[in-house]
Amino acid sequence: MSEQIENPLDKRNNPTDLKNRTVLQVSMIAVGLFQMGISAFDTLYFDRELAADVSGVWIPFANKVLAGGAPYLAHWDNKPPLFQFVNILAAATDHYVLFFYITMGLANGIAAVLLWRVCRQFGYDRIGLVAGFIFLAFMAISSFRINPRQYANVLMLLALLTTSSLRSGAYIAGAGLFSQFSALLIPAIILSRYPEVDNPKQWLISFLTSGLLTVIATFGVVAVIWNVEAAVTGFKYSFLSSGEYVAHYGTQDISMYADPFGWIYREYLMFQDWMVLLFGSVIGSAIIIFTQLYNQSRFGIVMILSALLMLFQTTIRTAPVYSVAWVPFFAVLTAIAADYGLRNRPDKT
Repeated sequence: MSEQIENPLDKRNNPTDLKNRTVLQVSMIAVGLFQMGISAFDTLYFDRELAADVSGVWIPFANKVLAGGAPYLAHWDNKPPLFQFVNILAAATDHYVLFFYITMGLANGIAAVLLWRVCRQFGYDRIGLVAGFIFLAFMAISSFRINPRQYANVLMLLALLTTSSLRSGAYIAGAGLFSQFSALLIPAIILSRYPEVDNPKQWLISFLTSGLLTVIATFGVVAVIWNVEAAVTGFKYSFLSSGEYVAHYGTQDISMYADPFGWIYREYLMFQDWMVLLFGSVIGSAIIIFTQLYNQSRFGIVMILSALLMLFQTTIRTAPVYSVAWVPFFAVLTAIAADYGLRNRPDKT
């Protein structure tokens, strides 16, 4: 009977009133800013080369818009409007690199706090705290390039955190307006809320409607500030051309589908620095599946599903920046493995 009391499934073993909570949350944000501060310093003073997307697409895109052109018409890009708004604002400050790294660092710190809060909402406070710091530790590896996924992470986690179908739909749509692949998280969001609401059908309709209206409103802003053609072209490049993007890279030798064995080898080379996180996630997933622990309100299954959905991006392209989207969920699974190991260590009395 005492073993059941020690069961991690029990909320009593996941304290919700940790001391110095505010200090820990501020610490997470400070760590995120510090990490990106180092990246900014390296880029600005040690001539770290900017990614091709940044120097060849995003900076010219923003500069042409600031010079009076319309987005998507003056310069091509397939990134949605919310990211382009940030991109244009960064260029307008005349401190493009510094602006991005500061806001990305802030986004990473906020995402760590939100990851903790998501776990806490499910009843796993301690796991959330550990996951938040694991997330930050591995973001130091994967988050040194300018890209939209840091901002998308904040909105994805807000979509998982909120109990409101309207806010959840708006948040995940906003994430997709930074990085299109964020929309893949929708099944995990639905799984986390749908079975528990009083009126599932109404919840789903509200969720989807809110998301759709958010997309329409965002492109509406483009139409109002610039013109309708820019909004239509932006929607085409951002979403209607996504199939072409997947088809293009999915048939090249960098994809899992065209060359599965070669893809595994390239993934191994790329993710060597993530091996601890990958193995921890596999162990954490096995614990959830085979022990049915850590699955209160489907918590464990939602985390596994979220990790797999976000990992899908790397099957199309072996690109390190894609890891930014799945690190939060792999961090939770690794924290579960660590928690289970500590609870069941041989010297425990």
